[in-house]
Amino acid sequence: MLDAKELGLSIKDNFSRDENVVEGQLRMRAKYRHDCLYIFFYTPIDVESWEGAVVYSENGPLN
Repeated sequence: MLDAKELGLSIKDNFSRDENVVEGQLRMRAKYRHDCLYIFFYTPIDVESWEGAVVYSENGPLN
């Protein structure tokens, strides 16, 4: 969730727009000089598509 922190966004706000996720990943790539971009960034979409609830935590991953 460092990408959200880097953008100054909450985790929920970070995942609210594709552009936020892309910008966050690009910043993390530049900052830590890694070579990985993760294309499956919002896996709870499967839960939401069946009207399930997603729990957002500011201190960790989505549940």
